[in-house]
Amino acid sequence: MIVGILILFLLPLAVHAALYAGKDRPASFDDADWSSVGMLPPADADRDARFLVFTGRTGRWKGIFAVHRTLFSKPRH
Repeated sequence: MIVGILILFLLPLAVHAALYAGKDRPASFDDADWSSVGMLPPADADRDARFLVFTGRTGRWKGIFAVHRTLFSKPRH
C-alpha cells in the first residue's frame, strides 16, 4: 500500500525532475536572456483597456513545483 502511494506521487515527480534537468537552461539568473519576447503590441496600438495574466516556469528546482505570474493592466485611452 505504501509502495503504491510512493509510486503514485514520487514517480511523476521524478520523471518531471529528469525532464526538467535535461533541458538547456541558463546557468544563472545573470546569464538569462531578459529581452522582450514581443508578445504584446505597443500600448498605443489599441485604445481598449486590458488586463492580462502571463505565467512561466520559475528557475532551477523551483520550476518543478511552481510558476511565476506576471500581471499587466492598461487603462482605456
